[in-house]
Amino acid sequence: MKQYWKQIPGFPSYLVSKDGRVLSLKNSQPIILKNQTRLKGYKFVNLREGKISKSIDVHRLVLMAFVGMPPEGMECDHINRVRDDNRLENLRWVTKAENEANKLNRNCLGVQYVTIDNSRNKKYKVRMTINGKYKTVGCYYTLDEAIKARNESVN
Repeated sequence: MKQYWKQIPGFPSYLVSKDGRVLSLKNSQPIILKNQTRLKGYKFVNLREGKISKSIDVHRLVLMAFVGMPPEGMECDHINRVRDDNRLENLRWVTKAENEANKLNRNCLGVQYVTIDNSRNKKYKVRMTINGKYKTVGCYYTLDEAIKARNESVN
């Protein structure tokens, strides 16, 4: 697949690719920066331009370069809910409400209300709205167990 790079707004010495790689042009030899991981699983890089130094999430850099700066009140959404999947086709600017709704309704599994839970030994989490409040139904070792629990909670 041919790689496409664009300059990062505000940081002319850096380029970002459609798949979320960041290239530094600051030295005589361009180098791809190593992503670091935040506690919540989002990837970020440290950029420096003159006296300005910033840690910026890679997903934001991809959208800023290929789509444009975020409209006021908008935030970045990972469509498939995988926090380190920073491909352009997986990202979009949405409102906070749309982002929250996506967390509950759509995920990389394609199963409503079931998500992958990277913070626990139990891999699948069932979370839904019950009586107007978000509630975690439980965490499960298998997808089948999670779907069964979700179905029982819905009924």
